Amino acid sequence: MNGNFDDANGIRNLQDLFAALESQVDGDYIPAKKDFTTFAILHFRKYLKLEGRSGRKEFISATLLYIALFLFFSPFLLIPFINLIFGLVFGLIMLLCIPATITLTVRRFHDLNVTGWATALSFIPFLGFLVTFFLCIIPGTRGDNQHGADPRAAWSDDDTGKHLSKE
Repeated sequence: MNGNFDDANGIRNLQDLFAALESQVDGDYIPAKKDFTTFAILHFRKYLKLEGRSGRKEFISATLLYIALFLFFSPFLLIPFINLIFGLVFGLIMLLCIPATITLTVRRFHDLNVTGWATALSFIPFLGFLVTFFLCIIPGTRGDNQHGADPRAAWSDDDTGKHLSKE
């Protein structure tokens, strides 16, 4: 991994956060530390990785992160003159998050043993909300499937935070 990020200790400060974001990991990577912050940014560490699987915990953590960002920026969008600045910043942040979110959704569908092309359903108005809700509550396929190893099995069997082998 790049940077000075120690995965076993997790994210303790902004320097750890930026080091973690710089270190790209494979689609089947399971972190050693299993807290909200680690899982909320995990999809950024798997930026543009379409292979592998992502469990519910990673998907729900990322969804909650986006909700928190929206709730943080929303009050500022109601204030005249300031709304332009915060609107541009929020829009830029969301624009940069689109690829990570799409690839996370693809990996989440892979966890359900469904083709990643099902992600297109997320772009249909109202149906997209239902798809997101569905992905948050439905457990993934138990055991290995055609898209990789079961993330939950790795958490219970191997707590080292190392890349899962596909042997």
